[in-house]
Formats: sequence, structure tokens, C-alpha cells
Amino acid sequence: MRKNTDEATLKSGELFQQAIEKDPNFALAHVGLATYYWMMAGYGIMRPNKAWPKAEVAVSTALAIDKKLSDAHRVLAAVKMWQDWDWSGA
Repeated sequence: MRKNTDEATLKSGELFQQAIEKDPNFALAHVGLATYYWMMAGYGIMRPNKAWPKAEVAVSTALAIDKKLSDAHRVLAAVKMWQDWDWSGA
């Protein structure tokens, strides 16, 4: 995903899904998937009204597994800001 190409971003979504299938309790894979959806919305590859709810589900799952993950809280803030327009919550 960090290559910042469309191809790498699309592939990262597949890889995060595979990681979650192998270990559903791998919180960082859920955070990665949430970040993937964030990027999909941000790059205009997926409609925001489709991507942000998926990001919210993925990050909520990550926080249910490990509520101390800073990356998960970062993505949750993005969801609150860009999907919910909850500036103070973000």
C-alpha cells in the first residue's frame, strides 16, 4: 500500500483480506483494511458512501480486538471526520 500506486493499493486490500481470513483476531490487518478503504475513497477509486462505512466496520473490529492500537484510533478519527463530519469526535 505504501508504494502509492493504484495497483499496490488494490493489491493491499486483497492481502489484508487474506490475513484476516487466516487470523480473524489480527487487529492490525483490520486496521490495514480500514486504511485501504480510506485510501479507496480518498483516491476516488471507490465511492465514499461505500468505502467509509466499510472502513468504519474494519476499524471497529480492530478496536474490539485491541482498543489500544494507535493506528486504529487514527483511522477512527478519519472516519469520524470524513464520514460523520464529527470534528470534535475526530
